[in-house]
Amino acid sequence: MKIDIVSKFSPSKISDRINLRRIPTVNLMKFEGDDNEILNSIIIFLLFRVSHIIGVTIPLSKFYITICVYKSKSDKPYWYDDSTKIIYLYKDFNENILAHELCHAILDITFNGKMEKRTQEILCIYADKHLRDRRV
Repeated sequence: MKIDIVSKFSPSKISDRINLRRIPTVNLMKFEGDDNEILNSIIIFLLFRVSHIIGVTIPLSKFYITICVYKSKSDKPYWYDDSTKIIYLYKDFNENILAHELCHAILDITFNGKMEKRTQEILCIYADKHLRDRRV
């Protein structure tokens, strides 16, 4: 499996002025190389939007994940590995898929891996379905 984009980040410096009800429309796949800083900003925005939707406060001091984007499709094109804290994404991912996988990371890290998997999946589906809903 070839990894094309690897982005490691920890949301340490976040602006208080983020509007958590408004999602910017962007093509996440256009960011490569030097644009990782922009991609990281978008990921951090989605991270806080998802945490707002599910009503969970992110433990910033413990939050560190890796996101890998790859070109070849596997049996499981999108997943979060809770043992390594890596989100794997096939190249055609969108904001909703990324939000879903970020939700898995948020819940895993916040609850130290102790949340039941079915409950976690329900919350992650809720987060990606309501990503653009400004009422939430």
